Amino acid sequence: MGGWLALIPFKVKVALLVGAAFVIGLLRWRSAAIEKALQDLRDKQDLQRAENILAAGETRHEIETLDDVGLAARASQWLRKD
Repeated sequence: MGGWLALIPFKVKVALLVGAAFVIGLLRWRSAAIEKALQDLRDKQDLQRAENILAAGETRHEIETLDDVGLAARASQWLRKD
C-alpha cells in the first residue's frame, strides 16, 4: 500500500511538504485576521450598546425628575401646533 510513496523522489516530497506547510500557514494567518476583525466588530457593538443603555438611562432619569410643567414645556417644542 505504501509502495507508491517510494516512487516519488525525495526532493519532490520535501517540496510538497514545504508547500503544504506554507498553505496551512496562510490559512491560519487568514483565520486569525478574520477572528480579529470579528472581535473588533463585537467590541464596537458592545461599546455602542453600552452608550445606548447610558443614554436611555439619562433620558429616563430626566423624564422622571421633570415636573409636569417642565415636561409640557419641553414637549411643546417637539409637538406640532394644531
